[in-house]
Amino acid sequence: MKKLNNKGLTTIELLISFVLLAILVASLYGTVETYKNRQSIEEFKDEIYTYKNLLTKEVQSDLIKKGLIDVKIENTPLDASNSSNIIPEKYKAIFYFKDGSHTVLETTRIVADDYGASAATATTCPSGRNDKFVVSYGTDGNMYDYPLPSVGYGTNDEGCRIEDLRISSINMSATNKVLKIHIIFYHPDFGNKYGINIVTPINFNR
Repeated sequence: MKKLNNKGLTTIELLISFVLLAILVASLYGTVETYKNRQSIEEFKDEIYTYKNLLTKEVQSDLIKKGLIDVKIENTPLDASNSSNIIPEKYKAIFYFKDGSHTVLETTRIVADDYGASAATATTCPSGRNDKFVVSYGTDGNMYDYPLPSVGYGTNDEGCRIEDLRISSINMSATNKVLKIHIIFYHPDFGNKYGINIVTPINFNR
């Protein structure tokens, strides 16, 4: 005869009940975590979408309202030869308008892994070697920085911060009286889906 507990259940039945309960709890936890991850990704997308829309709108507003008549493009390549004076990669577009004013759009891209190995420990990152991705816009002496939203990050072997959201490519050109600016973002969850894309005529006469 099977031994019953006070509630009339056998030890085996109790064990099976506990196992089933554990499986159910684990399943519910996994479902909740999946939901949270999806929710986080959607929130990340909204944040990036808002960022690129606001910045694009501000630049395009000046290009259209003030009347773009000329553009100067400058590119500064990364120079990490001197660890105490690192020169980050920069792309700059200077916009000249009909009213005689001008504004500057500049992107700064510091990629931690570009610097290579150093004497840093696994928990100490050399100054200035964290990932840094910033788009700046304004006038000389009055530039406003728009850092990319922080939507997740990791670290490399030196302990330097590696951002999930990055500027993966930059293309600025002003040929055949057409300004083209493409600043492409990358995120591991949705690839190169988002970015700043501006195409407008130069010195256009209606």
